Amino acid sequence: MKEVVLNNGLQIIGRGAFAYCSSLERIVLPSTVTGIGAYAFWSCDSLREVVLNEGLEIIETQAFYGCSLNSIKIPSSDIEIGDGAFQYCDDLREVVCIEGLPKISYLSPSFDDCHTSARIVFPKLSSRLEDIIRAGQVDVQNEIQQCVNHSEIEWRRGGEIYIPVEATRRREGWLLKDYFWRIPNSIKHYEMKEATTIFELALWKAKIDQVEDDMFRTRDLCRVEVPGPVKDTILQYLDL
Repeated sequence: MKEVVLNNGLQIIGRGAFAYCSSLERIVLPSTVTGIGAYAFWSCDSLREVVLNEGLEIIETQAFYGCSLNSIKIPSSDIEIGDGAFQYCDDLREVVCIEGLPKISYLSPSFDDCHTSARIVFPKLSSRLEDIIRAGQVDVQNEIQQCVNHSEIEWRRGGEIYIPVEATRRREGWLLKDYFWRIPNSIKHYEMKEATTIFELALWKAKIDQVEDDMFRTRDLCRVEVPGPVKDTILQYLDL
């Protein structure tokens, strides 16, 4: 059995469901799956590709123990990754976190005994940081640099943020997580200011367009400030 096709509607991959399926090479989990049970793909040593979709909530203990994954995409930061979920995935070099850092177990590390150069990358966050760098926002960059200096987070000046998997194996994992979440918060703060400034300029222009020509000399009186709660709503609407 080299490939398994699972239909929409399936909710749970049970405990040890595919354990020791040594010929299994690829599996795609439908978006209806909310949980992958403990040891579900234990020692599937030919399993090189797993597609996880939105809707997944938990990957339990040693679910992919000893698999041959090179890369895995984690679609949400709300996913809980259990003890040793990817332990002894010797070929695993990259964990792609689409929305941010998931809930990683630091008790028995989720990525223990993976490839020594493996790292957790954040493409969406890195792209937003790259925009800030291009805009020359020194204050935001300094805040992020402080987080990097006090943790094992890596930051390439082009904008790429990543965490060596090795860092998740240390007892100070909770501290790493705390510093990491300061980065998207700093980015969100900048993006909110940018979004609301553009919105205020649009309102200002609309108000100017409504007045008579001889009123243009008092255009400053047409300025409109967006109230704080409205700014929060804008931020949520833009999904920043």
